Amino acid sequence: AYIDPKEQKEFLARLTEAEDWLYEEGEDASHDAYIEKVSGLKATGEPIVERYREDKERPKAARELRDAVSQWADRATSQEERYSHITSEERQKIIDRIEKVQEWLDEKLEKQSTKSKWDAPVVFANEIRKQRDELVYFATPIMSRPKPAPAPVPKIDETADADVEVESPKSEGEPKGNTEQMDVD
Repeated sequence: AYIDPKEQKEFLARLTEAEDWLYEEGEDASHDAYIEKVSGLKATGEPIVERYREDKERPKAARELRDAVSQWADRATSQEERYSHITSEERQKIIDRIEKVQEWLDEKLEKQSTKSKWDAPVVFANEIRKQRDELVYFATPIMSRPKPAPAPVPKIDETADADVEVESPKSEGEPKGNTEQMDVD
């Protein structure tokens, strides 16, 4: 399914020819002859294998991206207390990015759906995963920023007045200062 039917017969013939060569002349062939035969087959075979792998991986990658889009959209629109400090402008940046990524994915998958399995892929699974990673790297710092600590409320220290020593009024005849250490003769 991953090779053009017109090319399939030719490729099968080349594979059969290589197999026959291997059993008939391959024993006496040089290392370079093997490399040449394998290289010629790989030129046709590797793109077939790549198209097969992409056809299997692309839906998984698209599902991962859609899951990420859904998760970040939920967080950006959440009214949970843990996100209450995130401004509406910051949330809108995430939503805009999500819309852009979603449009990109829909466009690429639509183009891919018009292609045959043997055509070169329009979008690769690694490109889809890269979009997912970029969305995560964009949104994570915004939505995971911790809530700012509440501003400290200035405390009125009621004990401050108690620490201040108030001198009691002295009678007129009393000496000023510390009388315990005075030596009076």
